[in-house]
Amino acid sequence: MINIDSIRPIANDIMNYLGDYYASGEFGVVFERKGFPEWLVKIVNLDAEDDENLINQEQALFIDEVFKVGNNGSLPTIIYFKEFELTEMIKKHISNVILRNDAPRALQVLNMEIGDLMAVWIMEKLEHIGEDADLTNEENAIKVGQAAANIFEDYGYIVEDLHNQNYGQTNDGRFVILDPKIVTEPPNEVFLMDNEQLVKWFVENKVWMRDGKASLAIGN
Repeated sequence: MINIDSIRPIANDIMNYLGDYYASGEFGVVFERKGFPEWLVKIVNLDAEDDENLINQEQALFIDEVFKVGNNGSLPTIIYFKEFELTEMIKKHISNVILRNDAPRALQVLNMEIGDLMAVWIMEKLEHIGEDADLTNEENAIKVGQAAANIFEDYGYIVEDLHNQNYGQTNDGRFVILDPKIVTEPPNEVFLMDNEQLVKWFVENKVWMRDGKASLAIGN
């Protein structure tokens, strides 16, 4: 069994644990954990001057809470979270890693300026991203909906943007939400729902399969 403490950084300096570029999304960039490529490092900019600002702030607030209080199993395992101010040295280091891996778009995603408040966390790399090919659309959608419902029940956050790049399965087969986008003003009706109703609500309103929205795909 791997010792998690050996993966978790001892120093806060990001240059000590940032590995190769792995992927980028609309709002954040993911790298491998240096020396432990089966773990991923995600970096987001909390000072961007557009809608990305609020999206990243809300996600970072959520991830920080999960890191502090413990993971309910509906997200990848998170072993490290830190906010930091972007210095010239760290900016150059991040940029060099990105450009060395020929991923210039990632620089646009991070939109880094000296002095920006950034957030970084380390999470497990999933065994598989997207739907489980051995399950039907309905079975996949329900498993994603269950993960989202559990997040709401345990942490009070409604997550959305649940398309096939933002959920997947861990090594032990759990369905988890990989890149949660937080709904800042949840609809009042969700506070009156039990777990079964919540799962149905997520499936009908927030979960997407590869070939269309879950509510339209179920039963096909």
